[in-house]
Amino acid sequence: MHLLIRSLALFLTLSSSILYGATYTVSDESLEMTIERIPITHGTGDLIDLEVIISYRANMEQKDYPDFIQLRSDLVGWTTRFNLIPNGETAPLYWESMVKDACELVLENYPNIETVLLNTSVHPNSKLNYPHIMSCEITRANGTTPSKIIESVSFPIKTCSIDHQGPQVIDLLATFEYVEGLGAREYPDFEAAYAQLFNLLEDYPVESDYWETMIKADSEDLLDSYPTFAAIDMRMNVYPTASVDYFHKVNCRTER
Repeated sequence: MHLLIRSLALFLTLSSSILYGATYTVSDESLEMTIERIPITHGTGDLIDLEVIISYRANMEQKDYPDFIQLRSDLVGWTTRFNLIPNGETAPLYWESMVKDACELVLENYPNIETVLLNTSVHPNSKLNYPHIMSCEITRANGTTPSKIIESVSFPIKTCSIDHQGPQVIDLLATFEYVEGLGAREYPDFEAAYAQLFNLLEDYPVESDYWETMIKADSEDLLDSYPTFAAIDMRMNVYPTASVDYFHKVNCRTER
């Protein structure tokens, strides 16, 4: 009897959905993929990794989804062929321009993608012996809402020894967010910014300052030096010491 009642209830529920045309709204759909060790043979000759995050428009149907295998192939092609002069010579490579160009091509060629984020990790080489990450996120214009572009360069610093309140070991992810609307040749020299960041960490003058005060002051100094940066985000991990025997994290975002 109980089985009969449950079966009848299920039948009535399904019948009601069909009869009254139940509908659902699906949003916040996205796809992520990583493409590793793409050789960039022009410019300085580098290896890059791409982390790709795309967000779809709402209420997609089966036929609307892009072929992500083709998208992967397109991204590899767009990045490896970027900035080549027609006669076969190579132009100077600006990572920021390459990443933004690839994002714009994604939106141009895949109309059902609303937002694309590319995190481009550049492997260390003989010229730059530290990793850096170029990021660009573009959201498509929608009605009266204009397109939105967020660009940044990040430096992941691992197990760095510094002397502040005694010998310390830190990890630091420093992200420098650009002002919007920079031209292809208006990006600052991030090598100089990276060097200044290290100098500020190593030569911070007030030994008794808390970590929070230190990274906030360093961020303000960097913003003063580089007007093309709109914000700086510092995420620091401090390793245990004899006096503080546990990990702790200090984060700060400073906007102009």
